[in-house]
Amino acid sequence: MLWHEICSFISVKRYLIIGFFLLLFSSLGAQETDVPRRTPEEEAMKQTELLQRELELSQEQHDTIYTIYLKYARLRRGSNTRQEALSRLNKMTEEILGVLTPHQRELFLNKQMSWHSKHAVPRTPRPNDTLRTARMPQRSE
Repeated sequence: MLWHEICSFISVKRYLIIGFFLLLFSSLGAQETDVPRRTPEEEAMKQTELLQRELELSQEQHDTIYTIYLKYARLRRGSNTRQEALSRLNKMTEEILGVLTPHQRELFLNKQMSWHSKHAVPRTPRPNDTLRTARMPQRSE
């Protein structure tokens, strides 16, 4: 009888511990999703103000760049593939560069390069990755 009670107590304790960890991890996951997302307008304003501080934009440049950022922030809501994101980023950068003076362009590109070098995530090459690996010639036997 005593052995049965001990096993029963251990079993209950095990379920309580498992339940505790499940509750803990589910609440941690919920905290991550509770982060409020910015609207396209807020995102465009934030990005424009960042450039304003870094590049000392004129009012006309500020307004034009805000419009560019707003356009691409709205487009970003519609699609999430990596290829589309890179394409949008390249187009947006080209439009912004068209608004800046040569000195501002240089500052902008230097800031982009320093940001990317700090935040770049190393990527493992894939077998079919033609950009990162050289193709070896086929040996004929």
